[in-house]
Amino acid sequence: GRKRLQMGVAATVQPTYLLNRNNYLITTDYKNYTSAPSLVRRWNVNTGAEAFVSYKVGSTKIQLAPQFRYQLLSSYTDQYPIKEYLMEYGAKLTISKTIK
Repeated sequence: GRKRLQMGVAATVQPTYLLNRNNYLITTDYKNYTSAPSLVRRWNVNTGAEAFVSYKVGSTKIQLAPQFRYQLLSSYTDQYPIKEYLMEYGAKLTISKTIK
């Protein structure tokens, strides 16, 4: 639109593929690390939702949005006993300028 102040919502679904699995995992005693590439999941899906407020000044647009992000599967296979937090909350500030 042509108005200075706008509101909107956005959602995303992002499939991800891990190219390299040579990271270290924490052991169940939480004191050591081990390398176990077979426990790391290659494919995953991340989702996100946000509601944003946008304000336009000249050719510059400023957006502020609280975000909710969720990873559908754990980063590790079901054999890995330690569970991770798959939800994340955050805020996004975007400043963009139209180039003519």
